[in-house]
Amino acid sequence: MKSILHISLSAIILLMAACEKNDGLTEAERRAIGQYKFEKVTLHNGFLKSDNRTQEYNNMILQLNDKKEAALIDQNNSITYFGKYDVVTETYTTTDDDGNSNSNNDYTIIIDIKSNNRGGNTYYWHGKNASISNKKIRFSAERAEGRYSFVLDKI
Repeated sequence: MKSILHISLSAIILLMAACEKNDGLTEAERRAIGQYKFEKVTLHNGFLKSDNRTQEYNNMILQLNDKKEAALIDQNNSITYFGKYDVVTETYTTTDDDGNSNSNNDYTIIIDIKSNNRGGNTYYWHGKNASISNKKIRFSAERAEGRYSFVLDKI
């Protein structure tokens, strides 16, 4: 009985080791994988001035895969743009007056999608202070016309 229990326990440990994710991705990169629709896009272009730009992204879907490849599907024009993405994790530690240390992570998501045609649309977002959960991605990105805020819902 003892040997059967020992063999069963060994099999469970081996199975757990085989199922462990060893794909070279960070936890944030694993959470980012999926298909997203643009829930809200806001352009902040001045002090207290912002424009809702969600309509421009209304029928677009962003896909991120486990090979750090990105695709932006424009359903209005039946065009798919391809590119790459990366999630950069910066860990920092703060210490309060009592000597207690606290570690935090800052995420930056970089999405670089280029058009298939010369002179076509290019989408490049360097999203600082990104929040990447199992259901949403939020980030802000600077562009020439101002700072954009993106909220994407996983579908």
